[in-house]
Amino acid sequence: MSKPEGTGFRKKLFGGFNNKDVIDYIANSARCWKNEKEALERSLADSEKRATAAALTVEKEKQEKAVLASDCQRKTELIRSHEGRITLLTGEVTRLTDENEALVTANAGLSASVAEARTAAAAAESALSEKTGALEAELAALTGENARLSAEFKAASDKAAALEAELASLKEKAAALEAENLSLTSRSDSLKTFADGIAAMLAGLNGKKPE
Repeated sequence: MSKPEGTGFRKKLFGGFNNKDVIDYIANSARCWKNEKEALERSLADSEKRATAAALTVEKEKQEKAVLASDCQRKTELIRSHEGRITLLTGEVTRLTDENEALVTANAGLSASVAEARTAAAAAESALSEKTGALEAELAALTGENARLSAEFKAASDKAAALEAELASLKEKAAALEAENLSLTSRSDSLKTFADGIAAMLAGLNGKKPE
């Protein structure tokens, strides 16, 4: 039997194509489609795993962002508390300075008991100096702490902004993976429908008696 050009099928003696050639061709096509379908199913499974991992990463970033936001809020409140304390200490220093100046003025106006007044003034000035020094030291410490907390707050804000940007990027990747999954699922369904049709055709051809 000869084969017509371009088909690969041998002609039957009395017209038409050789049944075995047609069946072999359909079987080979079915195997090729089956292999492609299995490859697509593996790709779909891999995409689903990557989508799940991306979703977990997004959730983790959300939790870290919430923790940073809470820490920023706590440090902001602590800074405000320190600022209030600094204001109170500054007012106390001013009051004590005014009190010292009033004592010095009163001491200058005393003509009697000058020595006693000077001793009292010196003691008061010494006590005031010690208290003022302690208050100034506390003020300096609180000022340094306030600067440190401000730096930590800025660092936390910068990290929160970076996490926000990374979260947005992960959401875009997750959306792209979801779209890819839908496309792969649709293609897999189409291949399955085609494979079922090929299988039915093969079953019909195998069930016919050779001519």
